[in-house]
Amino acid sequence: MKASWIKIIWSLLIFLTLISINASIVYHIHSLDGFGIVLSLILSIVILIIILKYTFLKENFLEDDKSPEFDQNKKKFLPTIYILTWITGIYILVQARTSESIVSPWQKIPELFFFIIFAASALCLILIVKKNYYSKYLLHLHFFLAIGVCTIIYKIAYGFDPFIHEVALKTIKEEGLIEPKTWYYIGQYSLIIVLNKITFIPITILNKFLVPVLAAFFIPWALRQSLKKYLGEKNTLLTIFFLLTLPLSIFIITVPQNLAYIFVIIALSLALRCQNYKSWFLILLFSLAALLTHPVAGIPALLFSFALAIHLWPREKVVFLSKKYAYLMVYLVTFFSIPLALIYGAGAKFKNIINFQAEDLFSFFSLKIPSDHGIVLNFVYLYGFNWFWLVAGLVLAGIVISYGKKTFPPTLFLYKGIGAALLLSYILSILLIDFNFLIDYERNEYSKRFLTLAVIFLLPFVIITFNYLIIRSSKQKWFVKFALSLLILAAITASIYLSYPRFDPYYNSRFYSLSQSDIKAVNRIEEKSGGQDYVVLANQQVSAAALKEFGFSRYFKNDIYFYPIPTGGKLYQYYLDMAYEEPNQKTMNRAMDLTNVDLAYFVINEYWWGFDRIKEKAKTEAKDWEKINQGKIYIFEFRP
Repeated sequence: MKASWIKIIWSLLIFLTLISINASIVYHIHSLDGFGIVLSLILSIVILIIILKYTFLKENFLEDDKSPEFDQNKKKFLPTIYILTWITGIYILVQARTSESIVSPWQKIPELFFFIIFAASALCLILIVKKNYYSKYLLHLHFFLAIGVCTIIYKIAYGFDPFIHEVALKTIKEEGLIEPKTWYYIGQYSLIIVLNKITFIPITILNKFLVPVLAAFFIPWALRQSLKKYLGEKNTLLTIFFLLTLPLSIFIITVPQNLAYIFVIIALSLALRCQNYKSWFLILLFSLAALLTHPVAGIPALLFSFALAIHLWPREKVVFLSKKYAYLMVYLVTFFSIPLALIYGAGAKFKNIINFQAEDLFSFFSLKIPSDHGIVLNFVYLYGFNWFWLVAGLVLAGIVISYGKKTFPPTLFLYKGIGAALLLSYILSILLIDFNFLIDYERNEYSKRFLTLAVIFLLPFVIITFNYLIIRSSKQKWFVKFALSLLILAAITASIYLSYPRFDPYYNSRFYSLSQSDIKAVNRIEEKSGGQDYVVLANQQVSAAALKEFGFSRYFKNDIYFYPIPTGGKLYQYYLDMAYEEPNQKTMNRAMDLTNVDLAYFVINEYWWGFDRIKEKAKTEAKDWEKINQGKIYIFEFRP
């Protein structure tokens, strides 16, 4: 690939980032109507031209992409076999697409898919080892095969948050803004709105594909461009390939937090080659985009860019502080900032320090050896249950290997400092922060975002360890190489399985997907109401169906949506009382009193625990009832 193509791809990436930033600013100053979108595009183009003229062309990011060894091997037989294998994998996913409520995509995908993943991974590994010219391009396809399962398998969409964001996006598209204006999430909203206007791709499609596509294309790209200077072309590609052994669940759906992770990883990749403030500006740019997309990821990214600016400062003191104390201040701010941001912005509170419970922390850090369900599943969960210790081992090994070595980037200590601060923030959040605004099984997932960020910042040390293992294994005999290759391929296959919601003897993801029956149910309720105000007690996915069909159109006093949103609100608690304790008139009266209406509906799905008992009891309490799609969902009508 010629240097001009390198420039085009970097320009595209920077342009998308500039759109996210500029459109966010225009949104807050004005709105994202026609004028706002045009203004955002003009600002992005002007700033991109300035960057290309004064920053990009002067830096070593723009290099000839040719590798003499790889360019000599342009054989097409194995790449063709890989393409056919990849297409087979995609075909299997397309054939398994569903609009039913499922708790895991693996319930619909045949086991053959895992053999395809294993075979495709083996082909990709062989192509890189043989220094095939096409391997660097096929690696992007392989990443998408690994993280694109949810995007393809769910006809409607997976998850709950994407529907909320989709409704917000459609509101902004129609009205130019959504009240109240907030700084979080707007980085994703702005990017999707502008892309929708200039490409005519529907918002629903953009909201499904944005993160998996950007992650599959730009993350391997940015890592390769930054690492090949230190590792060489072959070892760089192998190292990126080995990263597939880490669970990639943060890239399987499009939500602001996941998009922000992409911006952060690109910023950290560029920082490995940063030598002056001209290149530092690009890192600041990606950090700012992450901040505007989601502050939990953006705050540490921005603080990292400040620490990098201190490192580049030509004097020993920054204002009145020596550099080592300035670094310490950045680390301390990182340690405290995100927990405080959650307490301030998300409604979290401090636990009672005297009576805090640390079971979750000890449970997470404990070693688990599965042994009950066959060699394959035991192998998968041996890694799945203990992935922290594996990653911790890779990080610690990388720190030891890099110690005192001048061949590695001189900024590695910054990654170590920020990563350690985030790890301590994770421990602090488990011990002291009460996420009581979330339902029980979501609380631990919230604090794990700190752990994810810590791993992202410590990723250079994982890469160093992988590179070390690659060098050492290359000197071994063929059967040792073969055994290690099988282990890596098995780990990648297991990692892809673990990256998605699961329902197996070891793990129950609990979260069912939105189905066509849910959509039919909310429309039937709307029809039955006859235009009268009503409130509904239902699970998350039925609420998601209401969001998808009716948007943010109906609120009662105190900003209470007419379906249970969020899951930590009073309406959802009333639903849990109906579904877990006893469905009765008294609970429905409370819901009607809360919203000041005289009509209410209780919805129960067939997959809910105790479904038969609940529906029979609700029939005796309700004024009327009916079933949807041969009993997949029951609707019960209540009046005071």
